[in-house]
Amino acid sequence: MAREIKFRARHTKTGEWYYGTNKECLNDHEMDLSLFFQQVEDDILDPKTVGQFINCYDEDGKEIYGGSILQISDPVNGGYANVIVASHLPRVTTTFANSINSPEISWGELSTLPGWVIGDIYTTPDLLKGKE
Repeated sequence: MAREIKFRARHTKTGEWYYGTNKECLNDHEMDLSLFFQQVEDDILDPKTVGQFINCYDEDGKEIYGGSILQISDPVNGGYANVIVASHLPRVTTTFANSINSPEISWGELSTLPGWVIGDIYTTPDLLKGKE
């Protein structure tokens, strides 16, 4: 079975998320990859918001994309920290968004910690504010 290839981007007028996939499209917000990237090229979908599905899910089963913000247990400072998922496949890295002296950690390290998608860098940038 082929791996699912999936991207998302926000519509420039409505701000809604649309998805491009190599699998069967199941709803009005999904399209095949060629149409998806044509709409990105035509600025119907905002090219700055394109994020690739990294073939991983959070603790609640929600898909994780490049640009997602996850809340995870902070192994450095204790408590919880928000991390940004940067997908430059095949390497996926994350950066602690609200910790002082935040290290970049690999997806392999992150995937061992419980985490939840709580937003993304486009619609909820306030989640990236540092600790006061």
